[in-house]
Amino acid sequence: MKIGRILPLAIAAAALALGAYALLRGKHTDADAMIGKVPAPAMLPLLDGAATGASSTFAPRGPVIVNFWASWCGPCKIEQPVVEDLARAALAPVVGVAYRDAPEDAAAYLKEAGNPYAEVRLDPDGKGGSNFGIKGVPETFVIGADGAILVRINGALTPEIVQKQIAPALQQPRGDKLTK
Repeated sequence: MKIGRILPLAIAAAALALGAYALLRGKHTDADAMIGKVPAPAMLPLLDGAATGASSTFAPRGPVIVNFWASWCGPCKIEQPVVEDLARAALAPVVGVAYRDAPEDAAAYLKEAGNPYAEVRLDPDGKGGSNFGIKGVPETFVIGADGAILVRINGALTPEIVQKQIAPALQQPRGDKLTK
């Protein structure tokens, strides 16, 4: 009989611990190892060229904002209005990378939600994301003129993040590195 009482409590405790981990994941204050580094180039096709199989090297030089997202990602849908505002603000071009997503799903999502991106790349196998060191989607990077990562945002963008981290990084004199 004791098992019948303890089991629901154990399951609830495990669910609570998992929820707390999910909320706190990525919120550490350690300096990111990719800050100041240039991600390796990757062959990522343009979404528009996916039907033809056209592929090109993705090695962004900035200033540019690179946003990894997916049509299947709930937080990506939540951040979509912020990405649209960021693109309208024209601080720098915003490039979208559809991470581990089918081209037809990415295209359908952008048709429905709106496409704020200057260009959209496809990363169906995750190689491009791996070169950036992403941990999941959404993730956003500010890339400097030399191609180095200036800022990395794990998780959904908010207006506060844009104001406190992205905008200041893009206002830095050329060549300066911004760390979190």
